[in-house]
Amino acid sequence: MTLSRTLTTLVVRILLAAILPVWMVGCSTNQRFTMPDTAPGDFVLAATVFTPPQEHPDSPASVPARYIVEPDATLRAAVGPGSSPVIYPSPTRTLTSEQFARLWTLAHAIPLDTDDARSINSPENFSPPADTPSFLIEFRANESQQAFAFPANHPQARALIDALADLAWVRTD
Repeated sequence: MTLSRTLTTLVVRILLAAILPVWMVGCSTNQRFTMPDTAPGDFVLAATVFTPPQEHPDSPASVPARYIVEPDATLRAAVGPGSSPVIYPSPTRTLTSEQFARLWTLAHAIPLDTDDARSINSPENFSPPADTPSFLIEFRANESQQAFAFPANHPQARALIDALADLAWVRTD
């Protein structure tokens, strides 16, 4: 084997070794996010409620808000106009293990493989419909994360938002 052929082979191998893992990681991000059966130690739940301006919201799930539940069971909440996925609210309370488990159960019950669950690649750039309420729900589990947009009438997403609002003491009266 000549020196130039040996160098060419070496360069090709180095390039393949460098490019192949990056290409494979890029391909793996196209896989559908699935929730594990039990809450992993890195489970994070974030939800943003988008609603058109209303004088008298009919329920806490109709109030603009941003909720984040962290792995240590800290619930963060910001309520009111301007709530968005880029808001990082102050801590509101620490959830009990039962409250955290209930939120996990509600999150796990949301079907992510239906037409109502629209996968969102960039939550911080999400533009909700201006005239209809919607929810943006972000999941992190087992070092994987994904965001989904749901219409506000989606029953499982609504149940999760109602539970978050209740735990954050959101009231409409």
